Amino acid sequence: MTEKTTERKRKVCCWLWHVFDALDENKNGLVDKQQLRIITAHIGNSLGVNNSSLVANRLAEYFKDSPDSINFTDYYDFISSQKFIEGDLIDMKKFEDVSWMLCSKKYKGRELESFHLNDVYKLWQIFNILVEPDVFPISIDREEFEILLEKMVTAMGKKWKQAQFDELYKDKQFLKFTELLSALECDYGRLMDKMVLQMAVKDVHDECVREVEKKGMIKKKGHMIKSWKERWFVLMQDSITYYTDRSEQEAKGQIVLTPLWKVELIDDGKYKNMFRLYKDEKSTNEKTSYEFSASDRRERQEWVSAINLVLKRLQVEDCSMILQGAQERQQERIKIRNQQKEVEEKQRQKDEEIELMKKRLEEKEREAEEEAEKRKKMDEEETARREKMAKDKELLEEQMAALLLEHEKTMNQAEAAAEMRRKRELEEEKRRQDDLEELKKREEELNDMKGAVEEAERRAKEEAEKRHLKELEEEEKQSILKEEKEKQAQELARIQTERAEAEKKLEQEQELRKQKEEEEMRKTNEYLEELKRKEEQLNEVRLGMEDAEKRAQMEEEQKLAEQRRREELELLNKDLEDLLQSEKQAKRDEEIVRAVQARLLDEESEKREQLERLKEEQEKMLKEERERRENLEQRSEELEIQRLEQARVLEEERMKLEDLEEKRIDADNKLKVDDKPFNNETNGYSTKDGISNCDVPALVINNEEINNVISDSPEK
Repeated sequence: MTEKTTERKRKVCCWLWHVFDALDENKNGLVDKQQLRIITAHIGNSLGVNNSSLVANRLAEYFKDSPDSINFTDYYDFISSQKFIEGDLIDMKKFEDVSWMLCSKKYKGRELESFHLNDVYKLWQIFNILVEPDVFPISIDREEFEILLEKMVTAMGKKWKQAQFDELYKDKQFLKFTELLSALECDYGRLMDKMVLQMAVKDVHDECVREVEKKGMIKKKGHMIKSWKERWFVLMQDSITYYTDRSEQEAKGQIVLTPLWKVELIDDGKYKNMFRLYKDEKSTNEKTSYEFSASDRRERQEWVSAINLVLKRLQVEDCSMILQGAQERQQERIKIRNQQKEVEEKQRQKDEEIELMKKRLEEKEREAEEEAEKRKKMDEEETARREKMAKDKELLEEQMAALLLEHEKTMNQAEAAAEMRRKRELEEEKRRQDDLEELKKREEELNDMKGAVEEAERRAKEEAEKRHLKELEEEEKQSILKEEKEKQAQELARIQTERAEAEKKLEQEQELRKQKEEEEMRKTNEYLEELKRKEEQLNEVRLGMEDAEKRAQMEEEQKLAEQRRREELELLNKDLEDLLQSEKQAKRDEEIVRAVQARLLDEESEKREQLERLKEEQEKMLKEERERRENLEQRSEELEIQRLEQARVLEEERMKLEDLEEKRIDADNKLKVDDKPFNNETNGYSTKDGISNCDVPALVINNEEINNVISDSPEK
C-alpha cells in the first residue's frame, strides 16, 4: 500500500468519523442503522458513486442480525469491505465538503460564537491534518494541540503562556476538535476582536492546510502587455497564485509548479532587484517565463530561496516543513507508542509469566496448604486415633489387667474351688471312707453280731443242749435275742437304708459335682475363649498400633518430603521474589529510560522552542535591522538634504568671505597707500574711509565661524 493510498484512507476514516459523531446524539458511540443507510446513500450520490443505493441496502442486510444501533468500527469495516469510496476517481475535496456539511450543524449555536462558521471549517481542516492515526474517537496528541494553540495565540498577537496550558491540559493525552474550539473561544480568544481571530485562523490555515511557504507584494512583468504591476503573491507547495491585493479575494492568475521550473537572478533593468522563474521546455499553450521585481535585495533573496525550496520538494515529492515536522513528530510518537506497546507487551508477558508463576505458586501454596490442612487433619485424626488407640490401649490394658485380675481371681477362685472341691472330695472321700469304715465296722459289728448271734445260737444250742431245762430263761433269752435280732435286723436295715441313701446322696452329690464341674469347665472354657478373643483383639490392636506406627513413620517421611517440597517452594518463592525484584528493577530502569526519553523530549522541545525563539529573535532582529536600515536610509536622505543645505550655506558664506577678502585687500591696499603712522594710543591706523585696524579681528572671527560650519558638514 502506497503512502498516498494510506493518506487517502486516513482522511476518509477521519471525515466519516466526524459524520458518525454528528449523528451520535446520545454520545454513546452508537448510531441507528437506518440513519447510517441514508447518510451512506447521500454521500455516495453526492460523490457520484454508481452503486451507492446498492451499498446502502447492503448495509441494512449486513447488520440485520445486529442491534438497531452499531458502532463506528463496524460501520467503517463495512464501508472498507465494500470499497465504497476508495477509488482514485473520488473527489476528495468534494468528499471533505460533504462531510463538513453533514457535521457542521453540531457546531452551530455554541455558547461563545467567537469564530464564524467558515473559520470553524478552517480549524476543522487544520485539526484533521494533525489527527493521530488509529485513535478513536478522532483526536490529536497533546503535543500537536500545544503547538497549534501556540501558533493561534501568537497569530492573535498574544504571548504564549506555557504554565497556563500545562495547568489546563496536564491530565490529557488526546484532545478532540470540540476541546480545541472550546479552548480557543473560552480560554485564549475570549473577548478578542473577531477580525483578529479571523486573521489568526487564516494565517494558521495558510501555514498548515494550504501549505503557504511565503506571501508578499512584489512587481510582475505582464505577458502580453509588457507593463509592471504590483501583485499579492502566495507561494504554495505546488503553485504560485497572485491576487490584486492582500485580501486574496480576486485571483489574477496561477503558476502551476513542476520540477521543470527554475528560478534565477537577473540583471536590473527598469526595476531593481529582479529575478526570473522559467522552465526549459517550450510550449505554445502556456507561459514558460515570468519576471519579478522585489522591493530590496533581501526580499528578492527570500523569494528565490523559498521558490527553490518548493521546487526541491516537488522533485522528491515532499511536503512543507510545517507538515513534515508534524509528520516527523507523529512518526516519533508512533515509534514511542510502539516502543511503549512493545515494552508494555513485554511487561504484560512478564506480568503474565509472573502472574502465572504467582498462580502456580499460589496453587502450590494452596496445594501445600490443602496438603498441610489434610496433613493437619490427618495429624489431628491420627492424634485423635492415637489418643483413641491410647485410650483403647489403656482401656484394653485396664480391661486386660481387669481380665487378668479377674482371670487370676477366677483362677484363684477356680483353684480355691478346685481346692475346696478337692478338700470336699477329700472330705467326702474321707467321709465315705469313714462311712465305709463305719459301715465296715458296722458290718464287722454285724458280722461280729452275726458271729455273736451264731455263737449265741451255737451257745444257745449248746446251752439248749446244756440248758434244756432252762427253757424259760432261754425263751426269754431267745425273746431277748429275737428282739436283739430284730433290733439288729432293723439296725442293719436302717444301716442298709442309710447306706443306700448315702450312696444315692453320694451319687446325687457326684452328679451335682459333675454338673458343677461341667458348668465350671464350661465357664472356664468360655472365659478362656473370651480371654483368647480379647487376646486376639489385643493382637489386632497391637497390629493396628504397629500399622499406625508404620503410617506415622510414613507420614513422618511424607512430612519430611513435604518439608523438602516446602523448602523447594520457598526457594522457588525466593527465586520468584528475586525475579520480581529484578522485574521491579527493570521497571525502574524502564521508568528511568522513559524519564530520560521524556527529559530528552523535553530538552528537544526546549531546544525547538529555543530555536523557534531564536528564529523569532532573528526575525525580530532582521525586522529591526530592516527598520534601522530604513531609518538609516531616511537619516541618510535627511543628512544629504542637510549636507546640500549646508553646502549652499557654505557657498553663500564663501561668497561673503570672498567679498570680505576683496574688501580686506582693498583696505590693505588703502592702508599701504596711507602714510599715516601707527597710533599707539588708539592701537590702530587711521584711514581715510574711517576703517581702523580694530575691525580686522571681526573678519577673522567670521572666518572661524565659517570653518566651524564647514567642519560640521557631511563632506568634511
